[in-house]
Amino acid sequence: MKKICLILLLVNISIASSAQWSATNLTQSNILTITGATSHNGELLAIVFNGIGADLYQLDPGNTSWTQKSVPGVNEIPQALVSAGSQLYMTSIGLGYGMVYRSDDNGLTYSLDTVGLPKFFNGISSPIGIDYFNGKVLLNLGGAGYWLKDAGVTLWEHIDPPTSLNGGGDPICFSNDSLYAHDNSGANIFYVSGDYGQTWSERNTDLPAFFEGDLLVANKSSGRLYMAGSKDDGTQYGIYISDDHGHTWSIADLSAFIGTDVLGGQQEVSALYADGGEIYVALENDQANTTPDVLSSENGISTLSYDTLGLLTDPAGTIEGSRILRHGNSIALVLNVRDVYLGDAGSTSSIIGNHDYSGSVSIYPNPVDDLVRIMADFEIGSIELQNAQGKTLIMSEGHYIDVSDLPQGMYILKVIDKHRQSVISKRILKN
Repeated sequence: MKKICLILLLVNISIASSAQWSATNLTQSNILTITGATSHNGELLAIVFNGIGADLYQLDPGNTSWTQKSVPGVNEIPQALVSAGSQLYMTSIGLGYGMVYRSDDNGLTYSLDTVGLPKFFNGISSPIGIDYFNGKVLLNLGGAGYWLKDAGVTLWEHIDPPTSLNGGGDPICFSNDSLYAHDNSGANIFYVSGDYGQTWSERNTDLPAFFEGDLLVANKSSGRLYMAGSKDDGTQYGIYISDDHGHTWSIADLSAFIGTDVLGGQQEVSALYADGGEIYVALENDQANTTPDVLSSENGISTLSYDTLGLLTDPAGTIEGSRILRHGNSIALVLNVRDVYLGDAGSTSSIIGNHDYSGSVSIYPNPVDDLVRIMADFEIGSIELQNAQGKTLIMSEGHYIDVSDLPQGMYILKVIDKHRQSVISKRILKN
């Protein structure tokens, strides 16, 4: 086994004082679980399960109150949802089966979207997860595999990586124009696909033998890969990092933060979000009568510190962050039960590159030498690159811009939504 390089954390154990989480008061006496959340067209949506059924709620523009939303066309219990550009996708569960629905009108109505998916009882296999990236929707059906399609297109296609089919437990993500998946069966194989899952190849890595990955997440700006996990005996637990598309990995030592959970087991990462130097990590709660454990940094994973100011005290020690996502200029921390908290998204200076966070467009690398990669959660109509005086230098309809012939300096990248004709501007620094 190759040597694992340790990244030493510059630890600040005190609670971060630069920001404070604010409750959105989704709490109701009968809410048991927050099963899904997404930011769609400027609205924060959340699904809550009360033990019998589930309801969809929308946070008002002032972030002061939630309103229950109807889900016409959905006949089962709503489970999870994801914003996919101009479409909104929702998974649901019935008695022993699942369904997938799509809304083309901002959630006013929903239509069944299961063409191509394997039938199971009255629907399909119960979905384990749903995600969106680069114009594609990814559906995890557990033992029935992974399925992919272009957002808005009818037919789903099977894209299973050649893993052990262990019930959908293999973590998967998209970055650097590729899909990545790790086989958790004990084979310790990391897979990569450059054609959206049509073909897969094994990637040699220096991960520990018998490694099991719980989460696989890509930095939205830099493409850096993060995988939380350990050896199958629980040792060498941490967040593993790769900057070369999964070939080599280093471990961020979280020993200053990780203890035991309320059941006496090892405290593990429950959610992770990274964009440029900005990173948020949620851990399982470690004990009763404490706030949920959340870590954050504006300068990369090497400077994480506790970020719990404003969070509720958990009497039972079972509340934890289950998802972290961007909502406008805020970071939304979704707890597994009780509430959703909002915090101010920092203006970060990345250890990999600076990033402008306004809107829903990611660019990398930044600063850049030659090719700029543009990723958006909507269908891109066109791209314009302007100098500081507002003169358009380059126009494109793709997801790349070649700036190798431009002089050093600051430029403005304008990304135009094909359908809404809205414009999002980003700053690019040319080396």
